[in-house]
Amino acid sequence: MGMTNPRRLSVLAVLLLASGWALSAQAPSVFSRLGSPRDLSLGTIGILIANNDPGTDSSATHLTGGLSATASYPLGDSPVLDLRPNLVLWRSWYYWTLAGKAVPVGVEDRDVWLLGILLDLPLTFHRPLGKDMEYSAGLGLCLNLRLGFKADAAESDATVAKINSYLWSSARFIMPTTSAGLSLRINDKLSGNLGIKVYWPVYNLWAGEGLGFLDQAMATLSLSIGWRPKARD
Repeated sequence: MGMTNPRRLSVLAVLLLASGWALSAQAPSVFSRLGSPRDLSLGTIGILIANNDPGTDSSATHLTGGLSATASYPLGDSPVLDLRPNLVLWRSWYYWTLAGKAVPVGVEDRDVWLLGILLDLPLTFHRPLGKDMEYSAGLGLCLNLRLGFKADAAESDATVAKINSYLWSSARFIMPTTSAGLSLRINDKLSGNLGIKVYWPVYNLWAGEGLGFLDQAMATLSLSIGWRPKARD
């Protein structure tokens, strides 16, 4: 399995930064066409990561957590479709296996401390469920941006570089998503929200590791408080 060398990684980083700058320059005009957000929400999130690698001592699943922020923009004049950009900040620990693979582990087995950012843009269908509840379902495309740092001073720079290179190779940062949620109205401005989401590791179709499609799949459960800038009718 080929690794991305430092030069290629640097070029990729420059391209991503340039793309991010271009997107940020266009973002105001894009979202101005969508109008004001219908809802804004902040909350906490639990993250479960599947690990199918039999060569590691870590458990079959890895549990961690993070913080989540979401905005809901009505799509045109549709009363049932939203664009819901979602940002998740999360952290974990990763280990470099003898087979040349980066896997999430507990703190006692770590090689690196990892900071992750999930940037998802799902198209979401939503409908009332009684007077004070609403259900939703969505499909999205997410960027899973991860960067490892030395867990302690004794860790080698080479191991950190291998893990970071692995996480950016074979487009492992691209993950389609499916989601579902329930929202309970508290008052005209506030709501309590429960959501589940699955991040699908489609890169396993071409990465060639032979560990099954669901290896490194992510499932999340979120609890959040939503705020509606304009009071409900």
